[in-house]
Amino acid sequence: MDALKAVLKAHGARYPKLQIQDAVKLIYQNEFGGGHLIRDRERFFSMLYREYDSLTRDETKPLTESIGNGLVRVNLCRLRREQLEPLGERFIAFSVRHQGILPPVFGKVGDLAGADRRRGLCLRQGRIGGVSGSLRKGRLSHGFPQ
Repeated sequence: MDALKAVLKAHGARYPKLQIQDAVKLIYQNEFGGGHLIRDRERFFSMLYREYDSLTRDETKPLTESIGNGLVRVNLCRLRREQLEPLGERFIAFSVRHQGILPPVFGKVGDLAGADRRRGLCLRQGRIGGVSGSLRKGRLSHGFPQ
């Protein structure tokens, strides 16, 4: 949890409006990577290009951000359009190799709740328990988080 806690603190510092659902999304991605986004290759690429087209290019953001567990997020706003297809291909290939399991997510969310109660993390709003409970009941599991 120490490595994940460091990632969460870094994200909290970088994104001052970080909320509970953002932290839980980060934990989910820390375990599963982005494979939950790929149900269908064509749909994935359509979604990737749509997201890219909705962004404003921003050279000030880092190209990648660690999400722990050896994984990174790629800031699409730093890429050129022609870089999307090769990135998408690598993303798909990696997601086939990297498979997470749900029980560690529950443990990490529980650890997050304990860290937040001890004020080790600074989360702005919401209750971790409510998000964790919804995740356990499956209400957030389909396509969560994106």
